[in-house]
Parts: sequence; structure tokens; C-alpha cells
Amino acid sequence: MDRHGSKAGLATIAAMLVIVACGESPMGPRIDADALPLLTTAASAATTTAVDLTMGPLAPAGAPSSNFPGSSGRFHFRDFPLLGPVTGDVVGAAKLVINANLSAFIFAPGAAGPAWGTVEITTAGGVWSGRFSGEFVGQQGFTNNLVLHGPAQQQIHATCYETTPISEILECSGELLRPHG
Repeated sequence: MDRHGSKAGLATIAAMLVIVACGESPMGPRIDADALPLLTTAASAATTTAVDLTMGPLAPAGAPSSNFPGSSGRFHFRDFPLLGPVTGDVVGAAKLVINANLSAFIFAPGAAGPAWGTVEITTAGGVWSGRFSGEFVGQQGFTNNLVLHGPAQQQIHATCYETTPISEILECSGELLRPHG
């Protein structure tokens, strides 16, 4: 390419930048994307429905992979499996794998601290799997936030509370999200 071709190329690019910056283009006026209507159909619109479910009573399905007293006097356990029925708007069988760092042994009065883990609920319609995180709150039992992913890209976002500190029954309320209606 000769010296004049390079200058013409740079001049063309500069002119196009000025035109675009002023709101005009060689292809016509700019389109305001915010002014375009959203294209949705009833079949593709997402829906949200209230959901309630109960997990439990939950029973140990083995020993934790590890449990140990911490140097601060706290009690730690990892990978503690629990099994139990699920009733309500979701019906099936639950498996929870729980981890915690508690102020005392888990069954001691007033044991408190963070807990987290995984949940898998097997239903006739498929498997819901996800995670939870929450707190053991002394005499109030266990409370947590739960997120599950299920069949057809559905999700459940719920808050769960233990019915009593030693019931091993979690009552959950939240929303069922269906991305495709």
C-alpha cells in the first residue's frame, strides 16, 4: 500500500468515528435499544410461585468424615450425612451433607455457630440439588438459606427453620422459579 492509500484509510476511519459520534451512520440513524419492545411469549415468560416444604425428621446416615474440638474450644465437624423425607410442595427423599463450627458439641445446650453444606432431594419428577448455609442458634435450633436447582432449569430459593432445637425437622418457605413458565 502506498503512502496516499494509508492516509486515505486513516481519513475514512476518522470520518466514520465523527459520523457515529454525531448520531448518524452510513447505515442510517442509530436505533435506541431502550425504545425497542421486549419480545416475549406466554410460553417463554418466567414465573415465580410460593413454595413450602418440610425436610425431616432427618437422621444420621453415617459418621462425619471428621469431627474435632478446635483450639478455641469450638467443636468442628465435616461431611455429616443426614437422610429424611420431604413433604409439602416438593415430595421425596432428602440427603443433606452438613459441615459446622460450633461453640460446643452439637447436642449440648446452647451450641451455636455457622453451618453449610449440600442438599439433594430425589422426587418422582427428578432430582433437586443445591447448597445451604446458615447458623445453629443455641436454643432456637438451626436456620438457613437454601438454593436448589431442579428439573427443567427450575430453582427454589427458600429460608428454613428447625421446628425445635432437637427436632431435626426443617420447615422451608420461599419461591419456585420457572424460567420458561
